[in-house]
Amino acid sequence: MTDQEWIERFRSDFNFSHSSEDQQLIKSIQTSRAAIKRMTGVDDDTNPEFVELVINRVRYEYNEQLEFFEQNFESALIGLSFEYNQEGATMDDNSSIE
Repeated sequence: MTDQEWIERFRSDFNFSHSSEDQQLIKSIQTSRAAIKRMTGVDDDTNPEFVELVINRVRYEYNEQLEFFEQNFESALIGLSFEYNQEGATMDDNSSIE
């Protein structure tokens, strides 16, 4: 997704209409993507769970509640990480058979 697509997704999910803070949102989106990747190993904006976690982390940061994000989304973070690691293990197992 492009920066503009991320912003549009944030706006549509949270009824956020003005563009005066777009540059700050872009920075938050980039920071959030990196944080979710660090926590889960996933950086795939075609994965709906990844996108949802990024958008919610941006929301928490925007509302100055970031310290609660990991605790409140712990289950989703672990689930995404587990899913990613299972897919990687399956792919590795299949490639070693050849």
